[in-house]
Amino acid sequence: MSDSGSYTSSNTFTVTDAQFLASRIATELTQVQHGYPGEDPTSDMVINYAVEAALLLHHKLLKKAQYGYKRNGEWIFVLEYSADYLGNVTVNSSPGGVPLGANIAGAQWYTFLARHYDTGHSQEELDTINASIPVSRTFGVEPSYATGGNNETNSFERSGVGLNRSAYWVA
Repeated sequence: MSDSGSYTSSNTFTVTDAQFLASRIATELTQVQHGYPGEDPTSDMVINYAVEAALLLHHKLLKKAQYGYKRNGEWIFVLEYSADYLGNVTVNSSPGGVPLGANIAGAQWYTFLARHYDTGHSQEELDTINASIPVSRTFGVEPSYATGGNNETNSFERSGVGLNRSAYWVA
């Protein structure tokens, strides 16, 4: 005898869910702050990056966010968070494990963010969302990766939306 049936799952991704995922970014950036002491990122910057990520995640506008140090136009340390809105991320790890030991001498703090623009939002909605973001961004070029680096991954998930985190660093 066999049983058959169907199962339907419905997840609603709320502002609270977006804030939860953004808190993972903030936690790891705070670890960067303590593991690579210097001027940047400041605590205010970390908070602003988290607010930016939460707003963009909630509206399904975040494609990828990168935070780290670059030298000569190349990442020598970067935490990259790629958003997945299709439910492909099923593991919710604890934040942390930020690699230490990158040689950031002579490097500068840098962030790069890529957005989705085909989300069905009206221009008025986009303008309202953009006005709420506390980070001022300009168009830029994504840095390349320095050769000889190490890579490590982690993932965070909430209500069907996920962040895949990749850490890259050169010792």
